[in-house]
Amino acid sequence: MPERPGWERMQLKTFTRWSNMRLKQGEAAKGIEPSPDLLINDILTDFESGVRLIKLVESLQGTPIKGKWKENPTNMIQKSNNLGFPLAIVNDFCAQQGLKLQYSAQAFLDGDVAMILGLVWVLISKFDIDDIGEEGKTAKQALLLWLNRKVESYGLKVANFTKSFQVNGGKIFAALIHKHRPDLIPDEILHCSNEVEAMKFCFDVAEKEFDIPQLLDAEDVVEFGDEKSMMTYVSYYWKAFASMQLTEAAARRLAKLASYEKAIDDMISKYTFDASELQKWMKMKTAFFEDAKPPPDIEEIERLRAQLAEYRQTEKMVKQEAKATVEASLNTLNAKLRANNRPPYQPPPGQDIAAINLQWADLTEAERNYEDRLTAMLAEAREKERAKQGVEALLGNYCLKAKQLREWAEQQIAVYSQKDFGPGLSEALEKEADLMTYKQALKPSMNNSKKAVEMLLKSLHERAAVHDLTGYDPTSDLTPEELNSVWDQLAKVENEYEAALLEVIADRRKQAKLMAAFDKKLNKAHGRIAALDTYTGNTVDSAKDLEEAQSMLSHHESYEDEHGNIGKKLTAMQALCGQMSSSSCAEAEAKVKGAREAWTAAKEKLESTKAVLEKNLAAQLALDEQRLEFSKKGEAFYLWVSKQEDAIGQEIYCTTLPEAQALMVEHTQEEEACALKMKDMSELEALATATDAANVRNPYARFTIQELQQMYERMNDGMSARAKVIANEEERQRGFNDMRQRFAKAVEDHGGWLQGVMAKPVFKKSPILDKEVLTQSLQELETLEQDLKDSGDKLLAEAAKVQEELDDALVKGNEFCTKTLPDVVAEHDTLRNALKLKRLKVEFSMSTMNDLLALMEQYRANALSLATWVDTQSADFAKCDFGTDLDSALMKEADLSSFQQAGHSLRPAAHLAGSVSYFRGHLVAGFG
Repeated sequence: MPERPGWERMQLKTFTRWSNMRLKQGEAAKGIEPSPDLLINDILTDFESGVRLIKLVESLQGTPIKGKWKENPTNMIQKSNNLGFPLAIVNDFCAQQGLKLQYSAQAFLDGDVAMILGLVWVLISKFDIDDIGEEGKTAKQALLLWLNRKVESYGLKVANFTKSFQVNGGKIFAALIHKHRPDLIPDEILHCSNEVEAMKFCFDVAEKEFDIPQLLDAEDVVEFGDEKSMMTYVSYYWKAFASMQLTEAAARRLAKLASYEKAIDDMISKYTFDASELQKWMKMKTAFFEDAKPPPDIEEIERLRAQLAEYRQTEKMVKQEAKATVEASLNTLNAKLRANNRPPYQPPPGQDIAAINLQWADLTEAERNYEDRLTAMLAEAREKERAKQGVEALLGNYCLKAKQLREWAEQQIAVYSQKDFGPGLSEALEKEADLMTYKQALKPSMNNSKKAVEMLLKSLHERAAVHDLTGYDPTSDLTPEELNSVWDQLAKVENEYEAALLEVIADRRKQAKLMAAFDKKLNKAHGRIAALDTYTGNTVDSAKDLEEAQSMLSHHESYEDEHGNIGKKLTAMQALCGQMSSSSCAEAEAKVKGAREAWTAAKEKLESTKAVLEKNLAAQLALDEQRLEFSKKGEAFYLWVSKQEDAIGQEIYCTTLPEAQALMVEHTQEEEACALKMKDMSELEALATATDAANVRNPYARFTIQELQQMYERMNDGMSARAKVIANEEERQRGFNDMRQRFAKAVEDHGGWLQGVMAKPVFKKSPILDKEVLTQSLQELETLEQDLKDSGDKLLAEAAKVQEELDDALVKGNEFCTKTLPDVVAEHDTLRNALKLKRLKVEFSMSTMNDLLALMEQYRANALSLATWVDTQSADFAKCDFGTDLDSALMKEADLSSFQQAGHSLRPAAHLAGSVSYFRGHLVAGFG
């Protein structure tokens, strides 16, 4: 199989880690340790059974998938059925999003890498990335926008999730973490040139500090740079950082509420735990008493009865106190809730106080029933024994119980006869509480025990009567009458003890109330004096501003008023001492004296502190004037800077070099004016140094010195930038002038050449019907035409080239030249046409002259021939030799006739000569 592309290998690795992370989170949410068999080793094959994909979708959506599926599919049909459940959910999501994607089970069974990776990407997008979109942007755009906002101050730009991270991945992640937690990224990592090492460091920090899973390998990011993998990982940074500031603010706001809620939860937990423990105990004891089946052994039954008695005196007493504590804790909890306008706490059904009381009553009933069963079992056991042994046992039991009751009653009589209530009210109240506990818990239990003894005695008598036994009556000191007598004596002593105790408590409460009122006032006075001492004992800090200095002095005056009020209270307390007994009065007066001495010492400290505060106020008044002066100068400086920035921001537009040079002169003057303003900045800095020593913002000033310095620096930067722009414009105009001058030079050269050509003689003389002259003129014209091609066209092309450069630069006008390119072209074309016309005229003259010369040559030949003939004929006619005979004369006549005919033939020759003369005359006239 060919090796997979790098981006695909990276995506497989990232998506596998993401899937395992989500599977672990899903199992953890259920409180289950994830099984190693659940995790994914090969994402292309491990989804085949559908089980892991079902688990993954369930963990993402937080709810189980509906439908029956096989946890251990054994064939393709079962696997396909399993895959159908999660794929239906994913396909529904794709349809809702308008995505034309449909995933089939067959793709997973075939291990289709594109379909499997595509489905995992859909899950990542839906559950981790899509909620990042903002401002109408896609999640990708929003994530890139967020990244750039965070790292732009570090000089970084994230253009995409591939190349940007391959080149600057380490710097981007370092800047992203440093932006939110500078303490986590050292400078050597922030500026590290090794992107892989920097990313590894950042990945470790992100995992440890922000719980961001390590989904990527740094080497893969640099080598492959897969976009989807990068978006998946970066989305966790967005979740960790994008709302960090809001989370921290919410945490601070919730801290106080959380503390209160924790206290309430702790109280509820304590109540619930205590109530639950008490109910468990009652349930356990009730079940024990209801289900207990004592053996018919008399000794064992007696042991159980002793355990019951001990239980009532020890374990049940402790649980009764726990029951009271549970009721008190619920009352305290509801009181705290009412104080915060919260509804009272309603315990869970079955844990309210009524349910606890009902369960307590059931327990008491179960105890009684248990005790009754013990008694019945004991009776049944004794019935099984010989009647005598039974009666003796009953008698012995009665004697034991009666003796215990009598001893207990005598002990209580001895205790309550002493009437020792202690020296103070608290001791008396403790005695009262002990008495109430005794009367409400112990005494009723002992009464029940006494009743049980009486029932035991009755049973003894009945058993003795049934079996007709005699001589088994209790001894004289254990008779019911004697026991009742001791019991009655105890009741009398109890009542006397209670009456005396209540009287003592009432008297001590009266004295304690009076003394408590005095101590309360005295303690309050001491506390107020201590507050004064604390106030004056603290070092008086220098005020940050005038308002604080005035507030501190006003605050001090409140302490002075407090000091006066304390003096009045001490005087009133002195009068209160007279209402006390002599011993209490002396003690109270001594306390008042000590308080008065402390009050006097506090007065001296207050006076010393006031002097310091008044000095502090004077210093702040002076500083306030400086702050006001800083505000005025700072405002003026701001207006000047704003005016300069407006001027700097004006568009620079020049069409000529002088305009650019004028702008540079003007800008230089502005820079000199700005340099003079440095004096104002120095004055502002001096004022800021003097007034900002306490790091207090000037209330009069809109701007701090740092902001003004930044304005000045920004303005200077703007001035420098504007100077560069003007210099560039000046240089640009120089370049344009060079082009203008080059064009002017080209036009000048062309004009000079043109004038030279036009000055040639050939243009000044008229054509002459002279072959030599015409030939020379034609040669001169050919030379000029060649010069037009070699020099004229070249000069014109140079001018056109420079004009094209000017046109490309959109340069208009040329002060160095009055002619335009069309003017030069027109002159050039005029010369070209003149040369053509001149050549035509010369060529025409040459042709005409040649024709004329040919005619003249023909004329001369014809004329010569005619002259010869005439001479010959004239000589013949002059002889007049007609011969000697008629034939000769007739031949002469014939010759004469022929001559006459020949004479007529001379007319065309004469006509030709006339035509030549006529043509020549007209030709000369035409050239003229």
